[in-house]
Amino acid sequence: MKRFLPLLALILLTTLLLGGCKKYADKVFSEGELSITLTDEFSESPRIAFTAAYESYDVAVLIIRESAETIQAAAGSEEVSLDAYAEMLLEVNRLSADIVKEEGLTTYTYAKEADGIDYTYFVTLHRSDKAYWMVQFVTQTSLFEEKKPTLFEYALSVRFTESA
Repeated sequence: MKRFLPLLALILLTTLLLGGCKKYADKVFSEGELSITLTDEFSESPRIAFTAAYESYDVAVLIIRESAETIQAAAGSEEVSLDAYAEMLLEVNRLSADIVKEEGLTTYTYAKEADGIDYTYFVTLHRSDKAYWMVQFVTQTSLFEEKKPTLFEYALSVRFTESA
């Protein structure tokens, strides 16, 4: 029996270590013509003021769809770039942020405090045939740098299915 104790301890340790390393599977969430690939760690959450909202333990994804007609009317132009849309959003929300173009995405980042906790919002902007979309990834500021590469991957996964 004594010779099996080290083997039993090794099996128990391996089980504990592997059990703590849960890998989440990709999961596609859809709202209207937009789909985004997150993981099965996320679930839908209440969407009071949002077109869609998803949350995990430490990240929220908040999505707002605005019709192309609404944005074009507000801008006074039929051609509204994502940069111009970003400028409109920053102005309306009284935010100051640099608009960044990276890997085909138009983004900006800002921080905001709520209930004594600092949050960072990584905002990505998208355009479908019929709408402009703002996808916000929100996490505590202390986690943002660690989470940013994953949030960027989520943002790159946004796809649209256009209706006829």
